[in-house]
Amino acid sequence: MALTSAKVLRERILSVLCQEPSGSMDRSQVLERMDSEFKDTWSYEDLQSPETRPFESKWENRASFERAKMVRDGILLGGGDGRWTLTAAGWQAASAQDERS
Repeated sequence: MALTSAKVLRERILSVLCQEPSGSMDRSQVLERMDSEFKDTWSYEDLQSPETRPFESKWENRASFERAKMVRDGILLGGGDGRWTLTAAGWQAASAQDERS
């Protein structure tokens, strides 16, 4: 099985963040919750470590890259404080995602 797509990682990030009334969590909390909620869906390749960051899995590393794209897309607030926070557009994207489910 291949790596989980960026689209699915984005959906999972939105799903986790919108569960919090504030729409905000520390990076580690987001990744822990994603791991817990989706643990049975990660592929073998997802669970491997990238050579440059052997202390985390590929899906965790790729989720961080997806977060950066979400900041550029205006879905998450920027900033280097380790918080992942939904913007108004992020709340709308999460709501639209829920409606499709």
